[in-house]
Amino acid sequence: MDKREDIIKQRPKREIIHMTTAILWGQRSTCKRPNRKIGAVITTSDMTQILSIGYNGPCKGLFNDSCRNTEGNCGCLHAEMNAIAKVDSTIPNKVLFITMQPCEMCASLIAQANISMVWYLDSYRNNDGLSILSQCNIRHHQMFKDELYQLAALLQLCTCKSGTINYESQG
Repeated sequence: MDKREDIIKQRPKREIIHMTTAILWGQRSTCKRPNRKIGAVITTSDMTQILSIGYNGPCKGLFNDSCRNTEGNCGCLHAEMNAIAKVDSTIPNKVLFITMQPCEMCASLIAQANISMVWYLDSYRNNDGLSILSQCNIRHHQMFKDELYQLAALLQLCTCKSGTINYESQG
């Protein structure tokens, strides 16, 4: 089996790709609080189309440095709020990928937005948001960072030169 067949056999799941994408969008966050570079991606139910993205920061019209850096009152919109504000709420059964478990307010907004599944990475300071998701029959699943290592390992095998992906050997 050649290296290309090996890589194709290791195709990352869509869940892994979308969570990795959410992590990347989180890097645009302007929140000053430590460990609060939160990203979100909303997809169709079959996860074949990205419908919206978001990251935490000030609302449109405010300066990017307007975060107050205060727990529970930093003034930033949450990543899922930004993503939901840009998506068609009439599309049923959307899937949300968020790099941190949703808070209580965002969980309520998720329920209003016709989202039927939430994947999250890091835990929040309480489980109030998860409780709301459960009460609203919205499935939720914590993805663990070791699940993302498959994609990182795959990316180490690839280099992109002139728009063409070249598969290189490990080692």
